[in-house]
Amino acid sequence: MTTRLAVRRASGALLLSCVIACSSAGCESGTDQKDEPHRQVDPSDTAGLDGSDDTAFDTSSRDAADGSQASDAEQDATDDGVPEYALSAAPYTTLQGLWAPRALSDAAKSAMGGEIGVTDIARFADYDIGVQFEAGKPWVIHGELAPGFRQGSGGERSSLLYFWEAADPQMIDEESPIRFAGTTIAPMGSTYRPQSHLIAQVFESQVRSARRISEASGRPFDFAFIAGDMTDGGQENELAWTIDILAGGVIDPDSGVDDDPVPGPGNDFGDPFRSPGIGVPWYPAVGNHETLYMGTFPATDAVQEAAVGDQVIDFTDDLPLLRNIDTASNGFRDGSTPHGDVVTGGTTPPDPKRRILDLGQVLSALQAGGGEPVGHGIDDNNVFEELGYYSFHPIPGKPVRFIVINTLLRNLPTALGGISRTQFEWVEDELKSAQRNGELVIVGSHHRASDFGPVSVVSGGEFKSLLASYDNVVLHVAGHGHHNAKKLVRPSGSHDPEQGYWEIMCSSTVDFPMQSRIIELVYEGAGYLSVYVTNMEQNAADGTLARWALDLAVARKFFVNRSYRDKWAEGLDTMNLLLRFKLTSKITQAIEAEEWPTRVESEETLQQLSGP
Repeated sequence: MTTRLAVRRASGALLLSCVIACSSAGCESGTDQKDEPHRQVDPSDTAGLDGSDDTAFDTSSRDAADGSQASDAEQDATDDGVPEYALSAAPYTTLQGLWAPRALSDAAKSAMGGEIGVTDIARFADYDIGVQFEAGKPWVIHGELAPGFRQGSGGERSSLLYFWEAADPQMIDEESPIRFAGTTIAPMGSTYRPQSHLIAQVFESQVRSARRISEASGRPFDFAFIAGDMTDGGQENELAWTIDILAGGVIDPDSGVDDDPVPGPGNDFGDPFRSPGIGVPWYPAVGNHETLYMGTFPATDAVQEAAVGDQVIDFTDDLPLLRNIDTASNGFRDGSTPHGDVVTGGTTPPDPKRRILDLGQVLSALQAGGGEPVGHGIDDNNVFEELGYYSFHPIPGKPVRFIVINTLLRNLPTALGGISRTQFEWVEDELKSAQRNGELVIVGSHHRASDFGPVSVVSGGEFKSLLASYDNVVLHVAGHGHHNAKKLVRPSGSHDPEQGYWEIMCSSTVDFPMQSRIIELVYEGAGYLSVYVTNMEQNAADGTLARWALDLAVARKFFVNRSYRDKWAEGLDTMNLLLRFKLTSKITQAIEAEEWPTRVESEETLQQLSGP
């Protein structure tokens, strides 16, 4: 028998608190992008890979979940000794409440001047460094694209699409010898994250929280979209952990050797745990962190060799952006210590699954990932040609199209995005096809067009102009910036108040505020559309590792990454949005010709939640 676990932290120690789930019958067991135009027409396509060595991806450790999930407050025991982490007693979004930085005391400010540093995570609680729960934020209404808007009555309204978006999970193998955990002070801030050893638990908490809300809704999410940066170091094991959390099963976030710094199951960052999976079809976009070393640098042969070795090798002199920074240092976190102490030299147990993947291997892994649909939008040609872009219809037969683009700039030392001319022309063909069919369009990617770099063949301005020139495009959803942001994009020179779309960026799950979001498209009748954007906190229970990670993540901002704290404050008004649109007559006719759910989940489910 196993139990649901909450790991409590007091006076720098980790203490285990077990909540045993029992039923009335007793306790249960339990830029040079190589691409060709491509469109994924049938998301249920079952074509697979040939398993050749250059694209093969090891999935032998996967343990598929049965799709079941326990109650909100308790957890059914699993039959293999692997625990599941607890959530709050009731679900909630940022409409109900949100986690905000605690104000620093004078003692904390003084201590942060030299007595403690960003790596002294065992002492953060002594100075009350962390987060506090505050009142939520309502939807901020934007009607710029809907002059004369009127909200439909109950009989007129239809829910066209209801989905979950997560950006920048950035799964971290903190024990890898090629990390930069030793860099705590540099012009770009700290590459050391106090919470880096807990990212697997954090993302699992997001997935578990989203699934609970999906199952509490009148209907489940139509799909989930992962907006890129599924790994932090581009390593095979990091991507496998992310995929397995989404698909469901047992995740063992340890690498090298099996450490257990706090004896017992589920009470330290290296212990195996079970994820229920997201439980709905999921689709990925690729970002800069999937194949680039630390999301910025091409993985040289020397880096690849070091990744699977045991020696901490200083690469700072070999990387242009770090070459002249005296405080830059490689380093990893010791998995044999309770708090993952930083080690900047010597050895770490090696692991062959730390190899950095190329784009074809990333796409192969995503295609082979568990859960629905088969292939996750990626077919054999997409893998073979190393494309990374595709489209799908979230609800077969309905006039809504989702276009996923690949903004990775390969083989260039940059974290910024961009696309090739070939991909641009493919997107244009997709938009023309959707317009002919009277389909609404959502574009999804890792980078916003606003984050396209100067070396991109297609500029961000050109791409935005393309999207804005089609009146059926309503949203471009993205990540990359790790904070919430919005931008209204209109066609250049246009004075038509109904023309344009919204570019919205979701905060990351790896860094504070560690949020994801739920998006719903609602047809109001009379040619008007409302888009509800609702951010979701991870609903981790008090005392869990994921909840502790929030305190650690916010602390990073107080030490050397203060600009992130400012961006969090600026993003409060872009956290929850209600975007209005006036649709064309052709799209209106296409929508009204179909049958849709009449329950508006954002109002009847999300707004009515009572957690935590």
